Amino acid sequence: EFYTFFWVPKKMNKGKNFSKKDVKSKKQKSKLSSVVSSKSSQRANKKIKEINTKGVSTHKFIKRIELAYEAADIIVSRAGAIAISELCVSGKPTILIPSPNVAENHQYKNAQSLVNKNAALLVKDSDANNKLVEEIISLKNDPVLMQKLAKNIKKMEYKDASNIIAEHALKLV
Repeated sequence: EFYTFFWVPKKMNKGKNFSKKDVKSKKQKSKLSSVVSSKSSQRANKKIKEINTKGVSTHKFIKRIELAYEAADIIVSRAGAIAISELCVSGKPTILIPSPNVAENHQYKNAQSLVNKNAALLVKDSDANNKLVEEIISLKNDPVLMQKLAKNIKKMEYKDASNIIAEHALKLV
């Protein structure tokens, strides 16, 4: 199981965290960086060694996720509500892989709402092993689609979300 993948500059990720300097150095060739769960970390690192691929790294946690989003060319993510809100703020081309292990298939519904607005692509979890890499490469090679997805997901951002939520919560008191 994975959480989020980023295409990021090659020289990034030597440490555990992203910095503003990393974001500014984005003009280098891309590599794949992944945030994985603690239980998946060993398995993911073993697989990376098996396929002997340079430029792939995993992280259990990234403290400054907003900088990772900012540095990314493409983001591949689950489709939980918090992830969706972060992705809308990031305004990056996104491929969503909804977790099938959630109540009432809500991640699929979240993802489908973005897909219906041409704001993200969707790969089913059951298809990820066979289709994800192809989908990433196809998107990376289609700058028009990348720009369209980025523009449309950014339109879905709620700039004042915390105040809106607070106002609604205060009305309940």
